[in-house]
Amino acid sequence: MRACLIRFWCDDSGSILAAEYVLLGTIIVLGLAAALSRLANSVSGSMDEFGQTLRQELETERTSLKKQAGRLTDAAQPHAEGLLSVP
Repeated sequence: MRACLIRFWCDDSGSILAAEYVLLGTIIVLGLAAALSRLANSVSGSMDEFGQTLRQELETERTSLKKQAGRLTDAAQPHAEGLLSVP
């Protein structure tokens, strides 16, 4: 076992290939980091835009419902006044 470890420690035949693999891996990781950063910014921008659109739609719907409720209240008031008035 000791002889096997010494032979492994002294073996330099794959050192150049290993260094190339490390360099290739480093380039791939840096490329992925840049791509994922750009993707994250794009998704964040899309979600911000979606949120603003949704907020505007909800505000429009809320305003529409308030107007409808106001019309219903205005239409119901003459009847309520007639019921409450004493002849």
